[in-house]
Amino acid sequence: AELQRFFTLLKISELMICYFSRIVNRDISSIISHDKISLTDKVKIVKIKKHVDENIEKELNVAFYSSMYEMPAVQINKLFRNVFGCTMIKYHRKKKLNEAYSLLLDTGNKMTVKEITFSLGFSSITSFSRSFYNEFKIRPSDINVKIRDLDAFMHQTEESAND
Repeated sequence: AELQRFFTLLKISELMICYFSRIVNRDISSIISHDKISLTDKVKIVKIKKHVDENIEKELNVAFYSSMYEMPAVQINKLFRNVFGCTMIKYHRKKKLNEAYSLLLDTGNKMTVKEITFSLGFSSITSFSRSFYNEFKIRPSDINVKIRDLDAFMHQTEESAND
């Protein structure tokens, strides 16, 4: 039963990696395929996305990008939606939730749900948990408990093998 549980958790991790890689590949192909968007605008929107990705824990501020890239906020939002298929706000939230999921799955990470919540810039544990559940249909605390159980099982198995 324990081995089956371990195998299931590994398969879940494998599926999540596949899911995230498909998202990345879809984003790249969607940028290339937009002929109606100028090359200059494509470059700007990719830089904006990269900046959002690298600063995921910070609050999203479209006005900042508007002044940085000398584009009206409305145009940035429209380009972002056309290229990536969702608003910047939805993208930012999904990116944060995916990062939280990765942190929860990482057995080497000892952060609690509370620590993950605030390190990613969510305002409260309640809003984080609700958003996480709406996105993945599982509570973050459930993942955290399962991963901790898996980690304990792995240590127990290693100790048994060493005896």
